[in-house]
Amino acid sequence: MQRRTRAVRTRELPWRADLHTHTTFSDGLLSPTALVERAAHCGLAAIAITDHDAVSGVQEALTSGAQLGIEVVPGVEISAGIDTQEIHVLGYWIDHTNAEFDSWLRRFQAIRVDRIGSILQRLDDIGIHIDYDYVIALGGPGAVGRPHIAKALVEYGFVGTEAEAFETLIGDGCPGYTARERVSPADAIRIINTAGGVAGWAHPAVEGHDEWLESLVDMGLEALEVVHPDHSRDDVQRYRRLAGRFGLIMTGGSDFHGNDKEGAQTLGRYTVDNAIVRQLEDSASSHREAPT
Repeated sequence: MQRRTRAVRTRELPWRADLHTHTTFSDGLLSPTALVERAAHCGLAAIAITDHDAVSGVQEALTSGAQLGIEVVPGVEISAGIDTQEIHVLGYWIDHTNAEFDSWLRRFQAIRVDRIGSILQRLDDIGIHIDYDYVIALGGPGAVGRPHIAKALVEYGFVGTEAEAFETLIGDGCPGYTARERVSPADAIRIINTAGGVAGWAHPAVEGHDEWLESLVDMGLEALEVVHPDHSRDDVQRYRRLAGRFGLIMTGGSDFHGNDKEGAQTLGRYTVDNAIVRQLEDSASSHREAPT
């Protein structure tokens, strides 16, 4: 086992893990390397890279983690849907090189690109022209999405902030909004399991449908995100009880995107015991060892 580097750390969280972070390969502001460096600076023992519908940044993060003594959990966050409602499914300890999994993610990313074109056309219809190629370029090598349109709207001077872009132009019910095709939660869980990973429900309080949990467990859900910036103390206690009731692994993280979204100190503020990393790894190992 590699020794963890401590020289750069400003505070010590050597037994803590942040299991929900994003990089420039989806809608985060930091590269995988910069994110791992930030985790080292915060003194974390481990982080999970959980970009939206993308795993392109995982290998870079793994390499940086090995150099800095930070354990990196290969992960993903898949956008699924129940009726008209969105639900996000986290995948932990996935095999990011799995060919079938990669094929699914390419499909998801193609859907995202199609949606970008539809939203930009709607905006163009009301006199707001944003260059399509520019938005795609903002997405970089990862998954492009509405945050990149919001960024372009700010840069073009149509709105003052990205939040305003969502509130007035591209959020649900706004003139530029276009619904996106989503997979079912059952398919999202199956896709994660195909890559040898463990599926968990991300920030359940955001959806506000605790009644979904039993069905999700029947579909193969094995983890529940208990700790999250959008969860109140009451939420945390409720999800602890529900996780115990259904025998789910209790995960948590900052949902870190970068400084201008949640602040520089968010990473490391919402964590779980590093023992959770081992629980997830053991569960993932049992999937890979199961007879086919």
